Amino acid sequence: MAIRIHKGDYCIARQEGKKDYLFRALSDSDKSTVEVVIEKNQHIQGMRHTLTVKLDDVVVNLGTDPHPGKVYGHDVGSVLRKRRDHDKFGSVYWFYRADKQVVVDLNESMDRVYLKLKKKGLQFLLNDVVFEVHPYFNGKYAGMFLKSKNEEIPDRIQIKPEIMPASEYDYVWFHELGHRLHLTFCTSKKLNAVWLKLYLTSIKVEAVKKDKSQQLMDMLLDGEDMPSNFKSGLDEEDALAYKWIIRAIQQVNGLSIKELDTLFEAEMRDEIKKIWPVRNIPRKELAPILTEYATVNVKECFAEAFALYMTGKKMPEQVVKLLEKSIAYAKANREKGDEEA
Repeated sequence: MAIRIHKGDYCIARQEGKKDYLFRALSDSDKSTVEVVIEKNQHIQGMRHTLTVKLDDVVVNLGTDPHPGKVYGHDVGSVLRKRRDHDKFGSVYWFYRADKQVVVDLNESMDRVYLKLKKKGLQFLLNDVVFEVHPYFNGKYAGMFLKSKNEEIPDRIQIKPEIMPASEYDYVWFHELGHRLHLTFCTSKKLNAVWLKLYLTSIKVEAVKKDKSQQLMDMLLDGEDMPSNFKSGLDEEDALAYKWIIRAIQQVNGLSIKELDTLFEAEMRDEIKKIWPVRNIPRKELAPILTEYATVNVKECFAEAFALYMTGKKMPEQVVKLLEKSIAYAKANREKGDEEA
């Protein structure tokens, strides 16, 4: 007997030779078919895909409120639940049923963000963007900017409000909008070169010398402290060198420090000696000019600078001047684009 499907139900269907797909029913099913929209990107202009599905191809009906988890490889805990229109952001698409307070707090944050953007003449950053609100399932990102590779398809900004307190919402919005400012409107090669130069001041590459690596190996193998405890007896400089040696072993040999402990306790110290990197080992030291996250890459450096600037946080004067110069360029670039259009 064919599965019965009602309008709004989420279902998974098979397609021959291809991956199963998740859809939402646009109508009640008749005896053999149902009109559906593919769940993925259904809210994005130019990417919405509707079709007629045979009921015989439907694998499972998950109902109108799928329980969070994975079904046939699909994450059904993050499906489009509701569109909420914001006066200035436009349509905001919610992929889970949030607490009422989260909705209120996020809307208030968007109000504040818009007013601050307007004050700087940057409200155009909200144009032609799809805003998405997603649940938090052990992810590490509070927000994400997704740059479209197709001019006909808008950029996307995602935010996961329940990963952070409401007091941080503004900062995350500005961080992601900073990516849009940088990647869409700051196209000057000269300006971007200056940002690269600024970013590189926070990265210092040095090396653990071969002699130092040999010395630390001899100290470890001649002593009684296991590898996991060895660092505690070292001074700051040697402890940092030891950390990078262990990291090199982990990357090259795939051994954790606990596994080195196992070899050490089993009196297999010659095995440790075989894999010990007795050579110069490059190491990267961070000297953040802004935040530690700004040392990830130049894109994050720009986005962090913009978020700090828009939330009134203190920054080095050279960063403020460079960012204000970038903002002025972006505004002029955008106005030029409007004239050409």
